[in-house]
Amino acid sequence: MGVRHINSGQSVLALWRNVNQVRSVAYSPEGRYIVSASDDKTVRIWNAKTGASVAILHGHGDVVYSAAFTPDGRSVVSCGTDKTIRVWNVGHALSPPKIPGEHDPMARFHPAKIDKEGWLVGSSGELLLWLPPAHRGCIQLPPCTMIIGPYRISFTADNLGTGSPWGDNWTRCWRGGGA
Repeated sequence: MGVRHINSGQSVLALWRNVNQVRSVAYSPEGRYIVSASDDKTVRIWNAKTGASVAILHGHGDVVYSAAFTPDGRSVVSCGTDKTIRVWNVGHALSPPKIPGEHDPMARFHPAKIDKEGWLVGSSGELLLWLPPAHRGCIQLPPCTMIIGPYRISFTADNLGTGSPWGDNWTRCWRGGGA
């Protein structure tokens, strides 16, 4: 994918992509970053000077058609064929927090993504949660701060306490016993 100068049409930056098609690109207000939306279900933030990918935002369940920075540059808004609009925190995406110890249940979700079989995969590659196909596009994980669409599933530290049945402890949600 290449970025061309708006007046001259000359190539000013070539962004390497391993996807079939990039649907849109936009500059940040100060011109430091470029955001792209693509068929691989990701939104990417690029360094506008070097062309290096600095953040990959996972969450859309299908093709992402458009992405743009908000006027203040603090957020990226994206939309796709999964019928959602997502708002992403740019600061969080560019400098993710250091992963705290196991006492923080949200640590396992940074950076998390959904693989092609529908598993929510944690930061160490561990399988955390399997999602039915209908719900794969409605997971809200950091740095996503908002989803506008027909459904939303949000993971927060409030509903993922240390005793929650997820990860290696997923079988604790089954109480056993017969009917």
